[in-house]
Amino acid sequence: YRQELSLDRALGELDRIACSVEEVVALADFVRGSSRGIIR
Repeated sequence: YRQELSLDRALGELDRIACSVEEVVALADFVRGSSRGIIR
């Protein structure tokens, strides 16, 4: 039971990390896109 609980917690952490990564990637794409627009 304790193992299942820690597994759930680990999956929750992974989910949170994945969300953060997606946000960072989206932000990086946005910055790249706007800097491209400024250059041209």
